[in-house]
Amino acid sequence: ANKHRCKRMKLVHIQKSCDTKTTRLTAVIESSQGTNEVWFEYPAEFADFIREDADVFIPVMLPVAMAENTPLETSLPVSRALFQGLDEFQDIFHTWHPQTMHRVELRFPQIVQKKHEQATATAAFFSGGVDSFYTALKRRYGVETACPAPTHLLYMRGVESPLSQDSN
Repeated sequence: ANKHRCKRMKLVHIQKSCDTKTTRLTAVIESSQGTNEVWFEYPAEFADFIREDADVFIPVMLPVAMAENTPLETSLPVSRALFQGLDEFQDIFHTWHPQTMHRVELRFPQIVQKKHEQATATAAFFSGGVDSFYTALKRRYGVETACPAPTHLLYMRGVESPLSQDSN
């Protein structure tokens, strides 16, 4: 029965749901494996910062599509800035893992210019390493970029050194 299914990975729908403790951003994804949900969950106080946006899920889906050697698609709008970076993303992953990570076709009929001014907040991942400090401080020292300055940093324990060496 599986051989008759279309070989692709498709982002179909995104929904934000909130309760008193959490905000959850859920994506419905169809593939030859069936329909699955992928979600991110945040504390409720960040609900206003969370957008129902394909750009959140495409970077999560692309490595899986590459490993399965299957096209990635969505009819939802994808930002031009993200789309333009996906070739390099695929090049890097394919270079690191040429036997298992394959370049795949991207089927995004709605590539749009998204305005950063629409965002009420912008976050950057922060591991404590030199790249994180550069991202956090570059605007302060006059470095201009196409992206807005971060208003929030998301600290990532265990990236720069293993959690087993963490004293916390």
